[in-house]
Amino acid sequence: MPAFNINNMEQGLAIMEAAVAVDAPVIIQASRGARSYANDIMLSKMIDALDQMYPQIPLCLHQDHGNEEATCATALQHGFTSVMMDGSLKADAKTAADYDYNVEITRRVVEMAHWIGASVEGELAFSARSNMAAANRKTAMASKGRSATTSC
Repeated sequence: MPAFNINNMEQGLAIMEAAVAVDAPVIIQASRGARSYANDIMLSKMIDALDQMYPQIPLCLHQDHGNEEATCATALQHGFTSVMMDGSLKADAKTAADYDYNVEITRRVVEMAHWIGASVEGELAFSARSNMAAANRKTAMASKGRSATTSC
């Protein structure tokens, strides 16, 4: 099932109209940036409105790539039905985290979310270090006039 990141009402309405056209459930996601831009209260009310306007379409709201427990906790407080804890980086979203840190922080988010019946997605297999190294190689090759393709 696809998930769609949104920032505003127009995107939400377009997603729901497409879901009606194909009679499909919807996962709407909000990133930390979208939550900052639109505000959690606005996003929560917008999802409530979409749910009322399209009662025939199953709808859930997902936090995309939460960077710390607090990000996931506030999402849950504002009615998000699932959260993604991305512990591949530390809370600053820049410093690579090790696997043990990632598992531990994700475990704590799972415990918190399960208290209210929410789901958790973890980014456990992703290696921030190898992704950063690939991006650095690509940048270095591009600066030498060569193209590079990398994948995770």
